[in-house]
Amino acid sequence: MYSTKSIFNNYTETILMAPSFNPTPHSQTLFIENYRADIFGAAGIKMIYSIINNFDLRLEQYYFNPINEFLKIIIKKHF
Repeated sequence: MYSTKSIFNNYTETILMAPSFNPTPHSQTLFIENYRADIFGAAGIKMIYSIINNFDLRLEQYYFNPINEFLKIIIKKHF
């Protein structure tokens, strides 16, 4: 993900508007601050193994690497 959004007036506003990594449908309903950055790389793998009819074993692994993280400091907007 590469975003060209500018930095807002403060950290909270900036992190709320930043793109997020949501590997599962449930993570889309949560605010996970550590999974937000304006530039990041992510990858995932999902393995589904059918044991018997109507019973599957699912294993998922995801990797998230923020390239450009926001710092928890007062972000000043420059005009």
